[in-house]
Amino acid sequence: MIFLVIAYLVGIVAFLYRIWNVKNRKDGVLLAVSLLLALVLFTYEKANVLLMLSSVAVFGALVYTYGSKLNYIIALISIGYIFYGYYTGIAEYFIAQALLFGFTSSVYTIKNNNGNRNRKMIEYRRNTAQTLLGVLVVFLLVIAGRQGLMAVLILIILGMFMASYSMMNKYNPIPKALHMMERGKGTLGYGGVWLALGVLTAGSFLSTNMVISIVIALFISDSLSTVVGLNYRKHRLPYNKNKTIAGTMTYFTSAALLSFPFIGIVAIPVAIIGALMESLPIRIDDNFSVAVAITIFGIIARTL
Repeated sequence: MIFLVIAYLVGIVAFLYRIWNVKNRKDGVLLAVSLLLALVLFTYEKANVLLMLSSVAVFGALVYTYGSKLNYIIALISIGYIFYGYYTGIAEYFIAQALLFGFTSSVYTIKNNNGNRNRKMIEYRRNTAQTLLGVLVVFLLVIAGRQGLMAVLILIILGMFMASYSMMNKYNPIPKALHMMERGKGTLGYGGVWLALGVLTAGSFLSTNMVISIVIALFISDSLSTVVGLNYRKHRLPYNKNKTIAGTMTYFTSAALLSFPFIGIVAIPVAIIGALMESLPIRIDDNFSVAVAITIFGIIARTL
């Protein structure tokens, strides 16, 4: 009960902090829309609406304070809340939904200023780390089932914590390693936030096996397609010259084969949707667009 009161108070403070520091109309609209959608969804699902909206505010503040010392405190509160939810029986997907809406209400406050530096070695480092992390997430979900989502949520927050710490301490060993995997002048962890949003989208609304298939697509297939595309760049997609036919085929093949043990024949349409969305020349980060598209497919397929 004490932690519940703390969660409410912190949520209110975080919300007021967000309102006070909204820098432009777009941020304000994004915050309002996220809270409205969260209210509708939590009411429909008969969740503890006040607690969940407080959680949305806390998780939103986690992203909004990215790169500041206040982020450390919010990160610890966020992890404490997840443990609290685990021990009090709050459904894993409720917390994942709160994280999702919190992140989406704040993610555009992290500005990505990509430079022109895009060497192969950087991509190899990034994609090796991304693949290994994907294998770890799949392992957690396979071993622990739906409850493994709690561990994944903690990993996401710890990732935010490390990236935020690294932005302020660039010359320590771990921050150095993280900066070595960044493209050009991009904000540290910007791509990781979108990757986290993709996982949260899947974890909030789909079964464990479908979540695993999306993790495979986002972490493993995406990495493999990038590496193959870097080495076989001759044949480009007619509708997107930044993508290669070899990379897209690698994405589809790996996503279908690796997801098949978990979702069966459904792996084929999942792989098609993932490969298509990843190849489209749209401005939305493909880590998020792929997850949203497959999640919509999964929800529709479940209702048929």
